[in-house]
Amino acid sequence: MENNDTSNSAGATDTLLSDLEKQNTKPLWAQMSKLNPPLPNPTAKPHLWNFENIRPHLLRAGEQITEKQAERRVLMLVNPERVAPYTTDTLYAGLQLVMPNETAPAHRHTAFAMRFIIEGTGGFTAVHGRRINMTRGDVILTPTWNWHDHGKDGSGPMIWLDGLDLPSFVHFPVHFVEHYKESRYPAENVDTSASPIVFPWSRMKEALDSEQGDYVVKRYLRGDGSEVSKSLGGCAERMNPGKSSPAVQETASSVYHIIEGSGHSLINGEKITWKKSDTFCIPAWYTYEHFADEQETVYFYRFDDKPMLNALGFYRTKDTDSEGLATVHVFLHQASYPRLASQRLQDGSHFGHKPKFNTSIMAAHYGYSAACCSIPPIVAKGYLPLGKYETIGGLKTYVTGSETATTGIVLIYDIFGFASQTLQGADILATSDKHHQYKVFIPDFLLGEHAQKEWFANEEAKKLHLPNWFKSHGPPTATKQMPDTINSLKESYNKIDTWGCIGFCWGGKVATLTSKQGTTWKAAAQVHPAMLNPDDATHVVVPFLSIASKDESAEDHAKFADNLKVEKRIEIFDDQIHGFMTARADLETEHNREEYKKGYKILLEFFAAYL
Repeated sequence: MENNDTSNSAGATDTLLSDLEKQNTKPLWAQMSKLNPPLPNPTAKPHLWNFENIRPHLLRAGEQITEKQAERRVLMLVNPERVAPYTTDTLYAGLQLVMPNETAPAHRHTAFAMRFIIEGTGGFTAVHGRRINMTRGDVILTPTWNWHDHGKDGSGPMIWLDGLDLPSFVHFPVHFVEHYKESRYPAENVDTSASPIVFPWSRMKEALDSEQGDYVVKRYLRGDGSEVSKSLGGCAERMNPGKSSPAVQETASSVYHIIEGSGHSLINGEKITWKKSDTFCIPAWYTYEHFADEQETVYFYRFDDKPMLNALGFYRTKDTDSEGLATVHVFLHQASYPRLASQRLQDGSHFGHKPKFNTSIMAAHYGYSAACCSIPPIVAKGYLPLGKYETIGGLKTYVTGSETATTGIVLIYDIFGFASQTLQGADILATSDKHHQYKVFIPDFLLGEHAQKEWFANEEAKKLHLPNWFKSHGPPTATKQMPDTINSLKESYNKIDTWGCIGFCWGGKVATLTSKQGTTWKAAAQVHPAMLNPDDATHVVVPFLSIASKDESAEDHAKFADNLKVEKRIEIFDDQIHGFMTARADLETEHNREEYKKGYKILLEFFAAYL
């Protein structure tokens, strides 16, 4: 016999649910587990698209479907668990074909696109007035709302892999598209080696091969070190024969394309075997690792949604400290702000925390920065330098910038040498000012004996390595060598008739000491200087810029500024650490990246005014 209380309760609940339907409401408790799963639960599944099997069908489409019929002749790579446009739950991929003498007509759209060139010669894309030739392995970007069309000269097909953020517009119905009045948007040829929307494979492969290790990853990044877009990003990877990648589990989903080589991947324990020109996808939170066959080196191209997830705060890996993801709002009484600001001490400490390091190491150079001896570098990966290395005056020298430049800038790196963030900074200086062209040089004054990250592992390591290193690698050596270096630069680049100098960290001391009477410099700058002596400023005879972080002595920096008797500009980044524009720059953090860019913008403004 049914319990009346239970029966009445069930009946009342049914009535409630029926009444809720009439009000267009639903009970959350009925779907709580579905809407709040304990772990990511993607709908898409891992899948491989075999290029050998698909290519004949793509060519058949080229014979049967005209350019007018198709607008874009593309075979979408559709995940078997979803419908188009989903390759993963957040990414779209497709194989696009353009036949000889065809034009894929000009249009523009909100979606952002990355294109990896798979096959063919004579193909081109025109992006907002810039005609770019396609070469196998190149990655070409089509930024949001840029007019673009594609074409093909000569014989044979042109095939590439499209990667777009189209699934986002299913969830955010804000996509726009517009067709140009003619089939082609007016365009002129550009030098792809200097274009910010082209990543030549020759350069990326060289960068991958120059790195040590059996598995190397380099992301495609803008000149300022940021991702290529806010929604999509990408990277190239190299894996030596017979080697494997570390296992990864992350919230980002990815589409992989095999540039060269063969092997297999284990994705949640399931084996996917691949070879050259195949494409496969990895949805969010699947654990994956790659294995190269014994015969040859493997090269991957990958695009992913990591930038979007980072922007939203959704990116994490299995190793992420989940407690660290909590957003904590700390409310301070307004009266406490001046007190905090006043706690920046002369010895380089701030907010009441003194560096745990023997400050006598740099005392001989006056105005030491304890932070320089205590903050380790950040190993940044993925940036593809625009310049090249040359031997000039016996020194290995990084050289970047226009061949027609008549103004040169000598950049003195920090104690970590040719760090990725420092090379990015040099490239920004060389390419960002359309009205002032610079050739930027970074001579290896430390002769390859740069400070190492391992020296900062603990107090014992710092005491073991840094004192002796600073004794033999101080500013006097570089200052003494500078005249010969300048003469060698002038001989190698005789078109340059105007020179400036920037010194970072210990290099700031060199920039100051070489700015006295008789200097080659027309203007000079020091950035987060490590050995700041106010008396040095009295000898400076050219316009001078000084950029300080929170870690330099505020008192010494103020005295230095007062002692400058030339045109000057003084800037203080009071929430940035010593080294924020070179090897200690954390470019993965948005605010720090913006401050890094702001610092180089100030340098460009200064040199535009005085060089």
